[in-house]
Amino acid sequence: AAAWGMAHYVASTQRQSWLFSYEDLRRVRSEANARARARLKAETVLEEELRRREDEIVPMEVSPAKRPKTSDDGGAQSGRVDGLTVEENSLLVRFYERKVPDVCRLFNLPEKVWATGVTYVKRFYLNNTVMDVHPKIAMLAATYLACKIEEEVIPLEEFCARVGKIDPVDVSQAELTILEGLHFHLIVYHPFRSLSAFLHEIQERNLIASDGFDTLRHVAWEKARSSLFTDACLLSSPGEIALTCVQLAAEAIDVTTTMNAYVEEYIQRRRSGEEDLDVRRHKLDTLAKVVGGGSEPLDFEVVKRIDRKLIYCRNPAKDPRSALYKQNKRRREEEKNKRQAEKIEAHRRREAEELRQLTGVDDSGGLLHPENQGAFTLAGRFVDT
Repeated sequence: AAAWGMAHYVASTQRQSWLFSYEDLRRVRSEANARARARLKAETVLEEELRRREDEIVPMEVSPAKRPKTSDDGGAQSGRVDGLTVEENSLLVRFYERKVPDVCRLFNLPEKVWATGVTYVKRFYLNNTVMDVHPKIAMLAATYLACKIEEEVIPLEEFCARVGKIDPVDVSQAELTILEGLHFHLIVYHPFRSLSAFLHEIQERNLIASDGFDTLRHVAWEKARSSLFTDACLLSSPGEIALTCVQLAAEAIDVTTTMNAYVEEYIQRRRSGEEDLDVRRHKLDTLAKVVGGGSEPLDFEVVKRIDRKLIYCRNPAKDPRSALYKQNKRRREEEKNKRQAEKIEAHRRREAEELRQLTGVDDSGGLLHPENQGAFTLAGRFVDT
């Protein structure tokens, strides 16, 4: 089964499209953030112009009663901000990633569902930011999509009712946005299958005592779960992540010597061509630092401050409360109604033409072909000419 999974992973979109170097990952996020801030600046100008034109009383600034009381709000107290930084965006995404398992527990869903949901959120926010799509609705839409992909389908109305105070239309619309952001790459490979294979081999070869093995297995699985809340899945293959989890578990229970020998043996076995083993070892050591940070708690006060700041730098075109959003919505509805009217008119003309050809009578009641000796009227009577 493991060989089957790895064979499919090699040709997967995950390997081809969603693996990055550390430098490329920073660049992609930085570019996405720059684009979002530029959009925010341009569309805020449009929003202000619309509000002036419509003589709306509500200003761009949030009312003083709703302002953050702290002074450390990144400029939010002025009512205008340039946008969230890359670091602030990432921290808010990480916070909402950790809410996916909570949602899944409401429905007693298996581990693979929340693992896929977390991965969807992580991938989506590589080329998008929380300034365009609020992370709460993105998290819920990604979780709902993961339920479908992992064949744990829940009716949308039931899903939203259990989560609470969420409009099914919002989740449905956000789901389409998530699909586009994922480029419709929906199959996700997690480290769990590889970890099971490593642990099975370690147990079969009696590399450590049975009581120590149980502890190793427990810690390794915890590391694998927490790795999902890091960038590990965007940096390395599931097999490398699983091997790193075994290493970290060995360090935690002080069987490092035995497991280091096992890891070294595995690296030697998997060596391809002239691959530099020191480079491979360094990659695993660096990955261990990433995976090891998955269980670190987030500073909730910092998250709250960023969430307050987000109020002031949401893209107006994506904010249902904004004049720009309302204008764009009206335009979409007008265009939709226009297309429907054009379809109805085209259908009416086709029917009228078919009727004229069938009866031989034009709109004025005259014969289309007067040279004919006879024709049927609409009443079905024969006209003798």
